[in-house]
Amino acid sequence: MSTIRPGSLGQFRGKIGTVVVAKWRGIYTGRSTPGKSTKPASKPQMDQRKKFGTISSFLKYFSKEIAVGWASAKPKKTAMNEAVDYHFDHALLGTYPEYQFNYEALLISRGRGIIDGGFRPVAVATAEESVNISWVTSNSTSDITQPTDQLTVVFFDENIRPGRFGVTVNERIAERRELNVNVDVPFVMMGHPLHVYLFFVSEDGKLASRSEYLGIVTIFRS
Repeated sequence: MSTIRPGSLGQFRGKIGTVVVAKWRGIYTGRSTPGKSTKPASKPQMDQRKKFGTISSFLKYFSKEIAVGWASAKPKKTAMNEAVDYHFDHALLGTYPEYQFNYEALLISRGRGIIDGGFRPVAVATAEESVNISWVTSNSTSDITQPTDQLTVVFFDENIRPGRFGVTVNERIAERRELNVNVDVPFVMMGHPLHVYLFFVSEDGKLASRSEYLGIVTIFRS
């Protein structure tokens, strides 16, 4: 892929012969149209494709949260690109072709800012068909961490039905200074082990903490 300087083609976007011109993140780029390859993929190529496919297909369910918590400082790299690269190195289990995502290693938010996360956070099942999330006040001296930071809690059910998983994102459900909150669990997730994650976002949405994995809880119908 090449970068096109202003004035080379005016404001043109599209295809000229075998060259495709497009604007991406404010930069005009040109690249040749790919030809069809008749050469079979090598084992290393298939391995790479399987890894990226496993990661990308899973992370797409958190695209909105990743856009906030993984916002990239690199102009040519998206938040999702950054997240895929990280999880490629840190969140795969198994060997080709049976790769699995390591849910404990899922980092929904890398942190943007960075504000504090929850200090000693705990997730506990309650009798009210909900999960109680609690944390304590940290001794942080950060001047950007605020008591009004907003809590996001994510439930992940890896087997909501055979071969399918489910995700529930509970955004801005409590402020940091509240120190605990009960989060209702969807009916279809009851009786299933749920992976629980949390992170905080500043009131204006511009800063985020690093997400934290709180373990597995199971809510049974009363």
